[in-house]
Amino acid sequence: MSRTKSPSHRANYSTRKLISQYFAQRMPQDGWDSMTGCVGFTFRPGGYADSFGERSILPAGTATMFRLQYDLEADSAGKSNLHIPVLGIKGRDLPTGDVRYDEHNSCVRVDLSRRPRAGSRGRVIDPDRNPSLLETALRIERACQRAAGQRRKLPNAVTFPRVLLGFTKVQLPVYQDTKGLRVLAAKRLGIPVQRLGSNGEILLDKLLRETWEQSILLPSDPRNWTGTYLVDSAICPHSQNFFRIYEDFSELLGEPAFNPARLVQFEQFANPANEVFREVRLGDNPDLNQRLADETITQMTGLMRKHLGDQVGNFSDEDILDGITEASLPLIAWSNLLPKLRAKLTVYANECCTDADLKQAARHPADALWVRNVCRVQVVRRQSTHLSNNVPYHSIEACVSIPQQAHDLVMSEVARNMAC
Repeated sequence: MSRTKSPSHRANYSTRKLISQYFAQRMPQDGWDSMTGCVGFTFRPGGYADSFGERSILPAGTATMFRLQYDLEADSAGKSNLHIPVLGIKGRDLPTGDVRYDEHNSCVRVDLSRRPRAGSRGRVIDPDRNPSLLETALRIERACQRAAGQRRKLPNAVTFPRVLLGFTKVQLPVYQDTKGLRVLAAKRLGIPVQRLGSNGEILLDKLLRETWEQSILLPSDPRNWTGTYLVDSAICPHSQNFFRIYEDFSELLGEPAFNPARLVQFEQFANPANEVFREVRLGDNPDLNQRLADETITQMTGLMRKHLGDQVGNFSDEDILDGITEASLPLIAWSNLLPKLRAKLTVYANECCTDADLKQAARHPADALWVRNVCRVQVVRRQSTHLSNNVPYHSIEACVSIPQQAHDLVMSEVARNMAC
């Protein structure tokens, strides 16, 4: 991962605010012991971006996992010092159809316990050259402190992105009753996997086959940009004819954030859309999904402006159209309000939330803003440091199961090298 930023990207950040947030989040020494068991994780799509808005399915190795943990180390005088290592780890696709994250191959290795400084090198974050790294680390640390402060039991498993295998049509695997398929079928029904088959083997076979067919992302699916058929690796283990390995982050996206509508004053106006519908003879509840003539739309926007009277100057053409499509809701001048709301957001929240998210937050200021295109932070209990997809946060031996065929190949290669 590059440690430099383009000038246009750096301009979006306020280094002073990031440094202020850093000092505001520093934990007093009496809280160190409670944090040593916490480990925080999140993912970024790669490059300088935080948002998964363009694509939630990425080739394996594209996204970067960021891991933050707390380590207490004693110096030569016996005094305890807190270190907060932050690692950036890219996934590595395996021939077995899995993705592995190995800390020994990290592309980023810094220490958040050391004060960020401009022009720094090594393990000290440079907030001028890589402000997004500092903001990501602070976001993970804030989630860890919040989880520790709630004194709740932390899980010991990390939820990784779903691994998808890309196949051409002629290479699609055939249906097979696997453990992963049964787990997926039980999840969709909302029942324990042990209860599958309680209604008979015939219905179970039908359910499993339907689950298999529905689990394949066709090339025509809006989320599938790959041009191949995407199959969950959990339902077809040990496949070898796949074209490429992908990671699906859709189940990890979405995080609540502070609602900026609580800080911004704005007006809501009575919406005259229902009266306009009656005037153009569309009825009280017209189906706006049907195709309307351009003349009808022009007539409705003109009548909307006429009903608004002196207040019409507050609304753009897009605001008027929003009022027509949301006739049951008050009219809001979104063209003026949305920039004010975005000015109150952090850089990552600004990049990862949509206008629809902000509109929902403005209509419900008591609720949190839902940032839908950011990968949420997971806080787990530390046990080890090696990770592989869809497995607990345990040692590497417990994480990666090597198929017998691959094991035999490895052992034969070791024997050959020893003979040489």
